[in-house]
Amino acid sequence: ATLPDRLPIVGAVAGHAGLYVAAGYASRGMVWAGLLGEVLADQITDAPCPLEADLMQAIAPDRYSRR
Repeated sequence: ATLPDRLPIVGAVAGHAGLYVAAGYASRGMVWAGLLGEVLADQITDAPCPLEADLMQAIAPDRYSRR
């Protein structure tokens, strides 16, 4: 599946404790998988994230509900 902005969704789902999503990779799944797998693991374990805050906002699951 591809989202309108062609970016994946990765992170915690607001309002649902313990629910995380990693989706929307489309044909670039192999390219995104390693980095975003690490991002998701870091979020789950509260470890420092390897991405800048603006990049995290760009792939946040709630980015469509904020518009």
